Amino acid sequence: MNKIKIFGNGCQELRVVQNLQYMCVMSLNRNIFPRIVVYPQDVQNITRRGKRASQQLLKNIRTAFGKEKFQFVTVYEFCAFTGLDPEQVQDYLKD
Repeated sequence: MNKIKIFGNGCQELRVVQNLQYMCVMSLNRNIFPRIVVYPQDVQNITRRGKRASQQLLKNIRTAFGKEKFQFVTVYEFCAFTGLDPEQVQDYLKD
C-alpha cells in the first residue's frame, strides 16, 4: 500500500520514491483553491473591530442574504455587503 506525504518545497510534479508518493503542496496553486469562507477572526483582521462586533457583522450579512445562522458567509457575500474588493480581502485571510 502506498502512503501519501505532502511537502511544501515548491515542486510541481508527482514522484514515486520507494513506494511513497510525494505530492508537493505548492502545486495546489492558491489562486486555484482560495479560501471562500469568512470567519469572525478574519473580520477582526480586516476591519480591526472587536470579536463581538465581527460576529454581529457576519450575522447582519447572513440576514441580508437570507441565510440561516449555521450557514457560512463567503468572501463574495462579505465584499458585496461591505463594498470591499475580493482580491484585497483574500490577502487578509489566514489559512
